[in-house]
Amino acid sequence: MSTRPRSTAALFALAAALCAPGVASAQLELVPMLGLADLGAEDDDVEYDASLAGGFSFGGRLARIFSLHGQVNLHPVDIEDEPGIDASALLVTFGVAGLFNVLDNQTVRLMFGPVIGGFNLSQTFESELFGDDLNVSISGPHLALQGGVYFHISDAVSLGPTFQFGRLIPSEVCVSSGNTETCDDDIDDDDGLSLLLVYASAIFSF
Repeated sequence: MSTRPRSTAALFALAAALCAPGVASAQLELVPMLGLADLGAEDDDVEYDASLAGGFSFGGRLARIFSLHGQVNLHPVDIEDEPGIDASALLVTFGVAGLFNVLDNQTVRLMFGPVIGGFNLSQTFESELFGDDLNVSISGPHLALQGGVYFHISDAVSLGPTFQFGRLIPSEVCVSSGNTETCDDDIDDDDGLSLLLVYASAIFSF
């Protein structure tokens, strides 16, 4: 009896066994997030209050141990108003998160990894002293670490907290009032911002 059919069948069986984990783990994931954000400034002239934030992350689980996501976070920033000045702001961060599945069993999934991207902080100051509103836009790189613990509700849904702490590094500041705008990219290294995000999250796998 020829051994060639048996050898061929064995090779196919081995290939299927090797590929199965990769196929099983190659899946899309959508992660809506809602919680609180705390923006900290090293400049004593500006104080930010912790307030509501939201975001979403979308990507794929490329291997059992690794997921790659693109994410966007929106944070309406509360600024402590000075007398006679009304201030409001919106912080947008965006980036790519490379997350390692440190633990994943039938009950819980633990993820941790870096986030690399950028940010834009738009601030508006209203006062009779200014005449026209004063708009300040700060942008630059965003570097952070993210972690989360998620409990499996079903094969397709997991729930749990997401934590992210990072650094916002201003590379350009633009100030506009009326029809006048000036921009400056000579930013002091000490003018950075810190950002802490604490979210309730859901992971939808499909």
